[in-house]
Amino acid sequence: MIKTKTKMVETEIVEDIICDFCGESCRKDTGDKKIAEFEYGTLHASWGYWSGQDGEETLLYVCEKCFARIIKMTEN
Repeated sequence: MIKTKTKMVETEIVEDIICDFCGESCRKDTGDKKIAEFEYGTLHASWGYWSGQDGEETLLYVCEKCFARIIKMTEN
């Protein structure tokens, strides 16, 4: 017979991801309340020497709608 010992532990989970541009949720409804699905893009900047943000890194989360707007702005 296998003997087990268990205990309850508190776990932190990602409940939502908020778009850094519009403030809306990036969570999508999967139809299953136990499964969270997120649709988002990220913008990452790593600032080097002689910049105003020397040594800083920036990571922005962007919803699908805002990401499409950003891409459209960069097209010439």
